[in-house]
Amino acid sequence: MAGKGFEINKRGIEQIMREMQREFDKHSIRVPVEADSAGAFPAHGAAPGHVANYYGPVVQVNGDRAQVAWGGSVTQNQDGVQEVAPGYEALAAAVVEIRRGLAATGLGAGEQREAEAAADDLLREITVPEPDPGKVRRAATMLKGFLASVLIGGGEGIGEGAVDWVRTGIEQLGNLPF
Repeated sequence: MAGKGFEINKRGIEQIMREMQREFDKHSIRVPVEADSAGAFPAHGAAPGHVANYYGPVVQVNGDRAQVAWGGSVTQNQDGVQEVAPGYEALAAAVVEIRRGLAATGLGAGEQREAEAAADDLLREITVPEPDPGKVRRAATMLKGFLASVLIGGGEGIGEGAVDWVRTGIEQLGNLPF
């Protein structure tokens, strides 16, 4: 058996399991269960005065920041404060400012959604205790790319102040804290 290793005897295990099952079948286990209703109802065992019968779905939600929407047109928002990892405060402020101003940059609807998603990813990453520098760099580069496309396109449809704002945003995204 040297060098061969250990082999599991599957047949032996199956035989043991069959024998154990036979023993359990011979000696069934019974556990008596008694319910103590004292104190469960208001008048020591009397039926409660009100019984709620639900003839439809019942949803019970527990947990912090839980939201439930059911049918129709629903708009839900959650305002939460998340702490930015130390050293990333200036980057977070720049990304929030860029995220707010993306609508005024003249990006197409699809590009704007992607730019907002990149900003959200970046903000999500810098609010964890130890941000991954690679993820931060990729999200910042992607966001800079969207802003650069505004400048390359000549800043069509946006004013000179907005062009300056875009340039400032690109510079701030380049100042990563690592």
